[in-house]
Amino acid sequence: MHEYQHQPLRLPNRKRRNRDIWLGLIIIFLVLQPVSYLMFDRSNPPVRSEPDWPLASPEVKRLAVEACFDCHSNETRWPWYSALFPVSWLVWVDVDGGRAAGNFSEWDTHPLETDEIAEVLTSGRMPPDSYTIMHPDAKLTDAQKQILIDGLDQIAGRESGEDEREDEHESEDREDGHEDE
Repeated sequence: MHEYQHQPLRLPNRKRRNRDIWLGLIIIFLVLQPVSYLMFDRSNPPVRSEPDWPLASPEVKRLAVEACFDCHSNETRWPWYSALFPVSWLVWVDVDGGRAAGNFSEWDTHPLETDEIAEVLTSGRMPPDSYTIMHPDAKLTDAQKQILIDGLDQIAGRESGEDEREDEHESEDREDGHEDE
C-alpha cells in the first residue's frame, strides 16, 4: 500500500510577504502618480479683485496670507509634496473646496462672510490641523484670530458690533415713531 505523507502547509515567510507588500505599493504609486498630474490642475488663476486691505491694519493682510491664502485665494503656494500621490489629491480637494467657499482673489464674486470667518476661526476649525502641521506659521493665537476677524469686519464695511447697534437704533426709532423713509 502507498503511504501518504502529510506535508505541513508552508506560509510565505515574513520577508517575502513584506517585499510583496512594498512591491505592490510601489506599483500602485507608479501607476497613480501620472494620474495625479493629469487630473489636478495646480496652476493659479489670475487675481481678479482683493479686499480693500488699506481699510484694516497691515497685520490683517499678513495673517490672512499666512493662515488662509493657500486654500482661499488664487495665490496658492504649491509645495513639492503637493505633486505626490496621494497627498496631491488631498491638497487639491482642500484648495478647490476653499476657493469655492470664499476667495480673497475673487472678492467681488466670492467674498468670505465675516460672520462665518469669525465662527470657523473661534471654533478652531480653520485653519485645519492638517494644514498647520506642515505650515506652523498658520497656527493663529486667539489674539491673532481676533485681529483677523476685526480687520475683515472693517473691510466688509462695518466695525465689530455695528449690526447690534443698528438693530437697537431701529427698534428705538420705531418706539419713538421715527422710521427711516
